[in-house]
Formats: sequence, structure tokens, C-alpha cells
Amino acid sequence: MHHSQLAAQFLIDTYRFNQEDKNRLTHIFEAYKNPEKTQTQIPDQRTAAAYMIARGLSISGVMQHIFEQEPAFFSKIKNVIDFGGGPGTFLWSLLDHTQDVHYSNIDMNKHLLNVFKEIANHLNLAKQAQAVQQDYFQFKAIENPPLVIDIDDPESIGGELLGVSTYEDFIASSSQDYIENQLEDEWQA
Repeated sequence: MHHSQLAAQFLIDTYRFNQEDKNRLTHIFEAYKNPEKTQTQIPDQRTAAAYMIARGLSISGVMQHIFEQEPAFFSKIKNVIDFGGGPGTFLWSLLDHTQDVHYSNIDMNKHLLNVFKEIANHLNLAKQAQAVQQDYFQFKAIENPPLVIDIDDPESIGGELLGVSTYEDFIASSSQDYIENQLEDEWQA
């Protein structure tokens, strides 16, 4: 079983989700379509856990697709700083394709970070997976900033890109043989 699946099963067993949890999560995903009009913050730990399951499994599918295109890339990764990493959806997927990664998850939402810590402890990864509650926009001012790859959300209004490259440009730069095979949305992963 993949790390994302192990994380999801752990959360299902721990939280025993009900219809109210599903409705709250559906509301948040609907709010993402109009974030200027509706609250998109994860308000509590139960919702954060449900969010991890919904996002984690879709991210896992995307990561599998990327790994199939660039398997050697993942073998070189040793340290990851994930700005806005939430419940660690990227880490749990990354661990299916690499080993001994030190992962720092920086997020502003304490509920998402608490779920991240719960999963890390359950999977015996607490020593290599750190959670930091901090405004990740503050990292723009550091002297030797880490490589930041932006994922631009075309449906989001406002905000700014923080990184040196977009995700698409970063992947395209990895190989001259890169052929873009764009999914219409992440739910196709």
C-alpha cells in the first residue's frame, strides 16, 4: 500500500467521518471556486483530516504520473521545504518514489499541520518530517532562499508567485525530450 493510502486509512480509522464532515469538505472545495466571496480556510482538525484524504489521493495520482515520466529525478531528492504543504499530501506521495527524504512542511494552518504530525507519527516518520507553523510569505526575505517552485492556480484571484519557476517550466526544464501531457484537472490523475 502507498504512503498516501496508508495515511488515508489511518485517518479514516481515527476520525470515523460522517456525512456532516463530507458536507463541510464539499463546501470548502466549492469555496475554492470563488475564494474572494467565501471562506476557504480549514476550520478544524476533522475537516483537515478529510481534506488530506481528498487531496492526498489525487496528488498521489499526479505524482505517479510525474514519476513515470522522470523516475531519475526523484532519486536525487534529499531535502524538501514545502511552503503551504498542509497535511503533507506531497510528502506522502513523494515517499512512494524516494527514500530518506528530510521534509519540512511550512503552513499557516495549525489544523492541517496537526494532521500532518499525526500521520508522520503513525508512519514512524516524525524524525524526518517536520512541521512549522509560519507565514510562508516571510521566506522571501531570507538571504539564501531555497528553490521554490510555484504552482499557479488559474482559478484563484489575487496572490503572487513566490518561486523562481512555475511547476510546468520546472518539469519542462528537466529534459529536452519532455512532452507536455496536460490533464484537464487534477481529478483525472
